[in-house]
Amino acid sequence: MRMTSQELLGPSSDPEIAQSSKDVLCRAFLEDPFMAWMFPETATRVEGVGRWFDFWIEFYGDQGIYTVVPDGAAIWAKPDAREFDEEWGVKFFGIFTGETPERVDTLFIGLNAIEELPKPPGSWYLNALAVTPQGRGKGTGKVLMAPALELIDADGAPAYLDSSNHVNESFYTRLGFYASDKVTLLGSDERVQRMVRDPKPV
Repeated sequence: MRMTSQELLGPSSDPEIAQSSKDVLCRAFLEDPFMAWMFPETATRVEGVGRWFDFWIEFYGDQGIYTVVPDGAAIWAKPDAREFDEEWGVKFFGIFTGETPERVDTLFIGLNAIEELPKPPGSWYLNALAVTPQGRGKGTGKVLMAPALELIDADGAPAYLDSSNHVNESFYTRLGFYASDKVTLLGSDERVQRMVRDPKPV
């Protein structure tokens, strides 16, 4: 799995990279607590998770960066990633097709609570990091994170992520992230932990 940064990195506007990333992310995130909160019905979760990542792939466009290997993928948003507007809001609402209005209200309140957690200005955002069961315990996550962290450190920029799978937090800590604020998902005992990585001296 020895690859250079250039072999790993790619823009989310590249259809081949985007599809490869989505396939890995969907497989790895099916049992994630956050995805189970959004899509509690196991029979329809595959489609829901697919719509979730389809949205972010389209939304980030050229402001997104992927790192991809056969058993893992990561999506990063650059600091200049676009903001939501009404059109994107409508598309985002479409992720939850088939849900009742009451359920959608619960989801949006929970998602807004995550979005409102404090974050460093000018920061990169790790939208998702996923390693399939076949790739775990082999250093795959570190390989996926390294190229983007090199870019972030070269820019002297901070970074942040939101973790709902708490067994992963020690991994992020080893990469320089630390726990900041957290929120409990509405209607659930699950929590989302925001983790921040301060700028490294250039």
